[in-house]
Amino acid sequence: MSLLEKSIAEARETLKGHHEYLAGNETATRMLVVDVIMAALGWNVRDPLQVRLEHWAGKNNRVDYVLMSSSGGVLAVVEAKPAGAGPRETDRRQASGYATEIGARYAVLTNGARWEAWEMVPLIPRKNNIIVEVHLTTGELAEIASTLERLSRESLEPENLSSERK
Repeated sequence: MSLLEKSIAEARETLKGHHEYLAGNETATRMLVVDVIMAALGWNVRDPLQVRLEHWAGKNNRVDYVLMSSSGGVLAVVEAKPAGAGPRETDRRQASGYATEIGARYAVLTNGARWEAWEMVPLIPRKNNIIVEVHLTTGELAEIASTLERLSRESLEPENLSSERK
C-alpha cells in the first residue's frame, strides 16, 4: 500500500470517526484531513516555498493554500471547507476567483472528503477542464490515489505536465 493510499485510509477513519466535530470546523478539517492528504501528495504545508497558507488574494480575500512551483511560481490554489460543507457552486466560483486573482493554473476545492480540481482555461467552462473529482470515503483506495495523484507536487510541476491530463 502506498503512502497516499495509507493517508486516504487514515483520512477516511478521521472523517467517519469525527464527523460531528469536523462538520462545522474548517480549521480542524484542514489540520486533520487536508494537510494529511497534501503531505502524501508531496506538499510540505510547513514550507512556504512549497505552500503558502492564508495567502492574500485581492483586497480582503485569503486563499487557504497556494501551491508553489520549485521555481517560485504559483501553480494552484486550494480552497478548503469544513467536512460537512458543499461543495456549492459559490465555493467553486470562490476557488476560481482566487486562482484568477493570483494567476494560478489550477483551482482545487475540498471539504476533506470530496476533492475537485480544474484547470483555469479562459472562456472554457470549468466542467470541461476538471482534472480531479473524487470522494475519499467511497471507492477503492488505489483508484482514489491514482486520481488524487494528479494533484501531487511532482505532477503539477510545469516541466512534468503532459498535454493530456485525463
